[in-house]
Amino acid sequence: MSGNIPPSLYNVSSMRVLSITDNHFSGIISPNIGLTLPNLQLCALSGNEFFGMIPESFSNASQLQVIDIGGNNFVGQIPSSFGNLPDLRWLLLGSNSLGSYSANSLDFITSLRNCSRMERLDFSLNNFGGILPTSVANLSTQISSLRFSDNKISGEIPTSLANLFNLIYLGMWNNLFTGSIPVSLCKLQNLGVFDLGTNALSGRIPLSIGNLTRIYALDLSYNKLEGTIPLDIGNCQMLQYLYLSGNKLDGSIPKEIFGLSSMLALEFSENAFSGNLQLEVHELKTVIVLNFANNNLIGKIPETIGDCQSLEFFDLHGNFFQGSLPSILSSLRGLQYLDLSQNNLTGQIPKDLQKLRFLSYFNLSFNDLYGEVPKDGVFQNTSELSLVGNTKLCGEYSMGGQPSREGDVYSYGILILEMFTRKRPTDEIFKDDFNLHNFVKIALPERLVQVVDSTLLLGEVEETAVRRESGRNWRNNGSIEVDAEGNINFENQYEIGTRLQKCLVSLLKIGLACSEDLPNQRMKMRDVTSELQHIRDAYLEVGIHG
Repeated sequence: MSGNIPPSLYNVSSMRVLSITDNHFSGIISPNIGLTLPNLQLCALSGNEFFGMIPESFSNASQLQVIDIGGNNFVGQIPSSFGNLPDLRWLLLGSNSLGSYSANSLDFITSLRNCSRMERLDFSLNNFGGILPTSVANLSTQISSLRFSDNKISGEIPTSLANLFNLIYLGMWNNLFTGSIPVSLCKLQNLGVFDLGTNALSGRIPLSIGNLTRIYALDLSYNKLEGTIPLDIGNCQMLQYLYLSGNKLDGSIPKEIFGLSSMLALEFSENAFSGNLQLEVHELKTVIVLNFANNNLIGKIPETIGDCQSLEFFDLHGNFFQGSLPSILSSLRGLQYLDLSQNNLTGQIPKDLQKLRFLSYFNLSFNDLYGEVPKDGVFQNTSELSLVGNTKLCGEYSMGGQPSREGDVYSYGILILEMFTRKRPTDEIFKDDFNLHNFVKIALPERLVQVVDSTLLLGEVEETAVRRESGRNWRNNGSIEVDAEGNINFENQYEIGTRLQKCLVSLLKIGLACSEDLPNQRMKMRDVTSELQHIRDAYLEVGIHG
C-alpha cells in the first residue's frame, strides 16, 4: 500500500494498535497523533517512506508501549517528551536521518530515564554525533538491547554502562569511539552480543573478558587494540563469532581459542600474531570461517586442519608458513575459499586437491611450489585459480590466472544459501542436477517455509543467540496479539512476520543471483552491496550490527 495515512484514521480515538509496517506509505505523520489517538499502545510504522519530524504529541498517548518507526526518512531531533511515557518498552528509531551530527544530538537520552519499563532502544543508522552522555547509565535496568551502531558518536565509552546489568545486546559498531574498552563492561554477565567493531578504540582487550560466559558474538575488529588475547577468553564457551581483524594485536594465538567448540567464525586477519597455528585447531569441529591472513605466523600448516569438516572459508595468505601443502585439505569437502598465497610453502601440489569440487577461489601464488600442476577439478578453471610467482611449477596452468570476481561472487552466493537454509552443498539430498541453488530456486517465494531454517521462522535465532532478549517478536503475520482487555501480549509472538518474510526472500534471491551457473549471469558485487544495504535499512534486526 502507498500514499498518505487517511486523515480519518487519526479520528479513531479508541485505537490501541496501529501497525502498517513494510508498505510504501509516505508523507508526514499527523503532529496531533498522540492527541487524537490517546489510547494507542503500539505504533508500528517501520519500513515505509514517512518523512518530516517525529511528532511531539506522541507523549500524549500515555499508554504507549511500543514506538517502531525505523526504516523511514524522519529527520530532526528525538523529542525529549518521550520520557513522559512511563509504559514505553520499545523505542525503535533505526535507519532514519535523525540527528545532525551535533554535539548535543544525544541529549534526549537523559529524559528516557523516566521510562522505567524500557527494554529495547535502537538509534542505529542515523546522524547522531557528539559524546554518549553518562546519563545513558540511568536508563531502566530492564533494558536488554541497546543499539547505537552506524552513527558518528565520539569520545570514550561510559564505564557506567555496566549499571545496565540486563543488557544482552550492546551494538556500538561503526562510530568514532576512542579510549580503552571499559573493564566494567565485563561485568555484564548476560551479554550475548558485544559489538564495538570499526571504531578507534585503543589499549588492550580487558583481561576479564572471560567473565562474559554467555557471549555469543564478540566484534572488536578494526580498532587500534594492542597486546595479546587474554587466556580467559577460553571461559566464553558459548562464543560462536569472534572478530578481531584490523588491530595491532600480537603474540601467539592462545590454544584456549581452539577449545571453544561452538565456534563458527574466527577472523584474526591484519594483526601481528606470531608463532605456529596450533595443532588444537582440530577441536573446531563446527567452524565455517578461519581467517588468519596478514600476520606473522610460521611453521607448517597443521595436518589436524582436516578435522574441521565444516570449514568453507580458509585464509592464511600473507604469513610465513613453510613446508608442503597438507593433502588432508582434500578431505574438507565443503571448502569454497582457500587462500594460501604469499607464504613460503614448498613441494608439489597434492593431486587430491582436485576433489574439492565446491572450491570457487583457490590462490597459491607467491610460494615456492614445484612440479606438475594437477589438471582436473578446480585446476581446469584458470579463472578460479592463481599460481603466479611459483617459478618452478610446470604444466598447462603453471602461470595461473588471477582468481575471478565471478568465482568470489559464486562462493558468496552459496554461503548465503547455506546460512539461511542450514543445508550444505554436500548434503546427501543433493544429487545429479539437483543442488542447493535449485533447491531454493524452485521454492521461492511461495514455499519459503519449506527451505528456510525453521529456527528463523520461529524467531529462535535472536532468542537463543542473545539469551532470550526481553520482549519477544510482537509481529504475528502482520497482526498484534491483544488480550481480552485490549492490552498487548508481549509473550506469545512467535510466528514469522511480514517484514522477516520479505527480508529472508530478498536475501535468498541474492544468494541465487550470485550462484548462477554461468559467470556472466551472476550479480555484480557492487550491486550485492547496494542491495544488502537496502535490505538492512528495511529490516532493522539484521546481523550483529543492527
